[in-house]
Amino acid sequence: MLLSNFLGKTDGLGTKPLLLSFAFMKRFFFHARTRLGYVSDLEGQELPDLKAAEIEAKTAARELVANMLVHDEPLDGEQFEIADAVGTHLMTVRWADAVEFEDVYLD
Repeated sequence: MLLSNFLGKTDGLGTKPLLLSFAFMKRFFFHARTRLGYVSDLEGQELPDLKAAEIEAKTAARELVANMLVHDEPLDGEQFEIADAVGTHLMTVRWADAVEFEDVYLD
């Protein structure tokens, strides 16, 4: 059976076979650029696609921004630079864009 014929087929229980879960995983690297400098991600993370990598970066950015706000640290252009396994820059995720800020008015 050709792999293209196998794609999308389920095991009868409504789940995709385990083979498909791992066959198309790609390694993405989340390099961080902050006001303190540049930190290279040397390990990376296996994810199915760039959209999943973007979601992962935004989730991590939200946690980091929350920690920065608690410690009264400035949010000043921090970002993740997502790259593939050969080092090609694929996307930039600004930490501030991962969080929705509401206008706050104090009396």
